[in-house]
Amino acid sequence: MYFGFIDDFRESDIQKWHKRFADTDWYMFDLLNKPTQKVLWHWKLRQLARQSALLMWIQDIINNITDNRNMQENVEFKLLNGINDDDIQLRIRFVKQNLENLKRLSEINGFSLTLVLIPAASQLLNKYPKNLYQNILKQYATEKNIDLLDLRPFLQHSYEEKMRLPIIPFDGHYNAEGHSVISSAIAKHLSDLPSHCE
Repeated sequence: MYFGFIDDFRESDIQKWHKRFADTDWYMFDLLNKPTQKVLWHWKLRQLARQSALLMWIQDIINNITDNRNMQENVEFKLLNGINDDDIQLRIRFVKQNLENLKRLSEINGFSLTLVLIPAASQLLNKYPKNLYQNILKQYATEKNIDLLDLRPFLQHSYEEKMRLPIIPFDGHYNAEGHSVISSAIAKHLSDLPSHCE
């Protein structure tokens, strides 16, 4: 199972991210090591800050100002609004190549591949009719015979039913309710797949 997210279209320097977060978010990189007191203290401070609506609101304002200045360069903005320029074409080829490699690995090693598309939180509020993110990956999965689960309809239904976004306020990540919807959709999808066990 491969969880696809809009961030997959951005190249990441893993070493740089590790260096940046290794002392604050211990759980991101090494689940087996116990965090040092210093790391645990940093992590607790970050979690407290995330619970402050005022701090998150200020962060959102700063992010929006920064994002608006660079909107035409913003990968998420381009993908969701159908801006298929040379930069996006290059990123699409990169993601397709990664999926092709995963598909080949699954065939060589005898396991089935399911691509799970996790929507950006903004997609629950806006339909984005020119959206390239899901549309390109759905088309590619169909062409390559890759099993696909798009979580957007499930999360959209939850939002419309409860009139409450299943995301952490001022954060953008899915909350416990969102994770419950996601896990239920995945469990249902997997249970509906034909069994390959003998």
